[in-house]
Amino acid sequence: MKNTLLCLPSACVNGPPDNAAPSPARVEGEVFRDALKDGGQGPEMVVLPTGGFRMGSPSGETGHRSYQGPVRTVNISKRIAMGRYEVTFADYDRFMLATGRRRARPDDEGWGRGSWPVINVNGYAAKICAAWLSAQTGKTCRPPRESEWEYAARAVTRTRCSWGNEIGVNRGGSEWDGAQTAPVGRFAANAFGLFDMHGNVWEWVEDCWHKNYKGA
Repeated sequence: MKNTLLCLPSACVNGPPDNAAPSPARVEGEVFRDALKDGGQGPEMVVLPTGGFRMGSPSGETGHRSYQGPVRTVNISKRIAMGRYEVTFADYDRFMLATGRRRARPDDEGWGRGSWPVINVNGYAAKICAAWLSAQTGKTCRPPRESEWEYAARAVTRTRCSWGNEIGVNRGGSEWDGAQTAPVGRFAANAFGLFDMHGNVWEWVEDCWHKNYKGA
């Protein structure tokens, strides 16, 4: 069932596109919320450190898929801030209301809105929502590139998940397994302070689809 659930990515890049990112006042690991022009506050963001990592899945790893390799080294040289949580229905419904899209609100499948991650959202809608957030904050917000997302999810680890190779208690296994999504932030955060980077829902990224990383 999870393969059919698509959610907005939890990322925002601060500053001009592909230019110097967060304000010098922001430090690695800092959690902040930007003021919105409509008087509210944006999502909680976490400033990530720069660094390099090994992107992809080794061919012998459990659950490996051909499109996840070959493993390659990627450097994230510009600081970015990423959403602390998956984009929730509360976040997305606010965007829909502000832009007059109330009738097109995505279906929650009867599981709940509010603090549940938004589902049934396509890639185009994800980009429109990010553009709206850019206009509201005055900063450049967009879905993360696949490399940025994986860097954030791995959080300086090399195992299948940021905590190890198995799901484990309070890491991904829960009362919601196989039935529905879980509310955001119910499991432990990774070393970067980001929640729900593994499991729950699939997330959109900025990149186009490629069948593997050969020549990437």
